[in-house]
Amino acid sequence: MGFLLLQYEFQRANREVNLCQRKGVRINNQLTTATKRIEKMQSVFAKEKSANETKWNNIKSTFSQQLSQAGMVISSQSNGQAGVAQTNLAALLGGISIAGVPLATYVAIPNIQTGATAQETNAAIMTAINSAIGQAQSVLSQLVDEGKDMDEAALEERQNAQLQPLSDKEADIQAEKSLNDVLTDLWTERKENAKGKLPDAIKDSMSGFGLK
Repeated sequence: MGFLLLQYEFQRANREVNLCQRKGVRINNQLTTATKRIEKMQSVFAKEKSANETKWNNIKSTFSQQLSQAGMVISSQSNGQAGVAQTNLAALLGGISIAGVPLATYVAIPNIQTGATAQETNAAIMTAINSAIGQAQSVLSQLVDEGKDMDEAALEERQNAQLQPLSDKEADIQAEKSLNDVLTDLWTERKENAKGKLPDAIKDSMSGFGLK
């Protein structure tokens, strides 16, 4: 290959390398921006998920404490009367609702029998209260978990809908970056090959020939 062709090949390859490098800077900036947008949105959704978990955990804790405290109040206010304890227990479970559904719908109110002695009656009352409260706690936990799962599913669906276009855009930019990297390598190789074929005297004074 003659000197003029080598000069042309080098200059062309050098120009293409410069173009690819400038394009690479632009692509990297776009990729950084796209990645930051995704990370920012993921951070927002992570905070929403954490807030949702806190909300439902607080609901569970609050109702659980109410049930426990109410159970002790019912026991103390029954004065050893099975009928009073049963009525108050039914009122308690009917007055606590999850998603508009009272706990009494899920918990069987035990039929408290009056014992032969006050001690037996009090024992029956405590057994019934503990049984009902235990069932209510279990149902409450299940309902809260279901509510939390539904909220999380809705949040995840919304997150996917908003993140998918950003992820697709990031993938497109990444694909463009990969192609540009390949082209940069190819043109760099052609540049170096052309440069390697030039005589040493010319390579030493390349700027004089416009070969930079």
